[in-house]
Amino acid sequence: MKNFESAYIEILSCIQETRDPIIRFFKKSIKYWPLIFLIICALISLVNHYLFRTHALDLGAYTNALWDYAHFQWNDSLAFKPWPENLLADHFDLYLPLFSPLIWILVHIHC
Repeated sequence: MKNFESAYIEILSCIQETRDPIIRFFKKSIKYWPLIFLIICALISLVNHYLFRTHALDLGAYTNALWDYAHFQWNDSLAFKPWPENLLADHFDLYLPLFSPLIWILVHIHC
């Protein structure tokens, strides 16, 4: 964090004090740009997901596995493969069983 702050201070010190309102606006708003960029990117992806414009096989597999883990069922990927196989055999991600209880909270927010 110190390196980022020192680079930020160095950039601001390169811009000399001026009465130009554009430069003053730039100096005051540069620290908010990463946050604004993050919000814009998050909104784009969330809106695309909400409108069913996320076309990915992994997204469906993860959503199916998350629902199964939230309902205390062992996930089988019969929607994608002809034989029952757990998603952990193909994509080993342990955060799915850990985050699955969040579905109980978030489902009620959506409805």
